[in-house]
Amino acid sequence: MSPDVAPIYLDHAATTPVDPRVARRIADVLALPLGNAAAVHAPGLAAHQLVEVSRAQVASLIGATAEDIVFTSGATESNNLAITGTARLALQRGAKPHLVTLATEHKSVLEPLRALQAQGVMVSILRPGTDGLLDPQSLAAALRPETALVCLLHVNNETGVAQDVPALAAVCAARGVPLHLDCCQSAGKLPVAVRDVALLSFTAHKLGGPQGIGALYVSPGHRGASRRRCWAVATSAVCAPGHSPRTRSQALDSPPSLPPRSAKPSRSGSPRCATGSGPGCRACPARCSTRIRSRALRTSST
Repeated sequence: MSPDVAPIYLDHAATTPVDPRVARRIADVLALPLGNAAAVHAPGLAAHQLVEVSRAQVASLIGATAEDIVFTSGATESNNLAITGTARLALQRGAKPHLVTLATEHKSVLEPLRALQAQGVMVSILRPGTDGLLDPQSLAAALRPETALVCLLHVNNETGVAQDVPALAAVCAARGVPLHLDCCQSAGKLPVAVRDVALLSFTAHKLGGPQGIGALYVSPGHRGASRRRCWAVATSAVCAPGHSPRTRSQALDSPPSLPPRSAKPSRSGSPRCATGSGPGCRACPARCSTRIRSRALRTSST
């Protein structure tokens, strides 16, 4: 091919081009005088507002609520966080966890499982049928009393095979085993019922968003015993998936203006959060932590 001829890229199963509306949105947000989204001054509250609006938009893509969404750097981190977080929580409780997956999973699932296996965690890697599907009976036979998590890819990125999630989820539910679903290829394209899963990974760059931003859905039941871990991610990156074409029907024509300085001292003397409901993010009933990934599963302290 001549170096003067631009290639035609068609592998949108691997990654999609950034939608022009998303690119404009990122540029708009980067131009705003935003502060640290965890701060309580006006620029920080403006950044916080953008993050929380985007969190709600991303949650709506899979029928979840905003507080169920943990922003990550991509689906690889989402998968690692779901798998290692669940395993380490079980280990911290003195259990000997057993995890189950399929041999055709993405490497971001297989590699952390193999790493855990090398550390003594029990892992069962099942083989699919000739059609690429996991037989619900095979899954049921693999489950044990100590099984802590089943990890499955909803739609395979290489073969296009879509697992029968309702049937597999029913097997897990009957045995009380949490199901983690990797929905990178299906989120925004196929219906996903979050009521069937404990954890769900997806990413922006499969939906017309940029690379480097993803999300992990953590069900209320699965995060019940979690503790907060804090990272920081760019507000512009968080806003991007909220404006991906399959997340919203229309992109905002203009970014929101800075909100008025409304951080007022509470009776305890602490500044209130952006919702005006509690002293800082820690006491906010909406759990509006802008330490973006604060709802992550309990993992090791390192």
